[in-house]
Amino acid sequence: MAHILFFRYPLYDTPQERQAGKIRLSVFLIAGECVGLPALVWALRVLYGHHKSGGRISVLVIVLLLCDLLELLLNPYIVTKLLQDDYCWETSSTCWILTSL
Repeated sequence: MAHILFFRYPLYDTPQERQAGKIRLSVFLIAGECVGLPALVWALRVLYGHHKSGGRISVLVIVLLLCDLLELLLNPYIVTKLLQDDYCWETSSTCWILTSL
């Protein structure tokens, strides 16, 4: 969903505008990585303490945490692919799918 915030439709016309959008999007994804990893560790510690004290953990919570973990693992790949490919967003559906997770 981040590409919706940083890329207008139709996509940028000049290479300078495209590069500026890529940089903004990569900063956004890197900031998400820096904030998301400690938040995920905190959530796992809280759930582990809850489970250890005899509490039950919902399957929905486990699936949501696994989705967050998948996103945190894929963000470096997305940023690398975004900055290396010149026409990633126009020709490849991989970039659109990965950033829509």
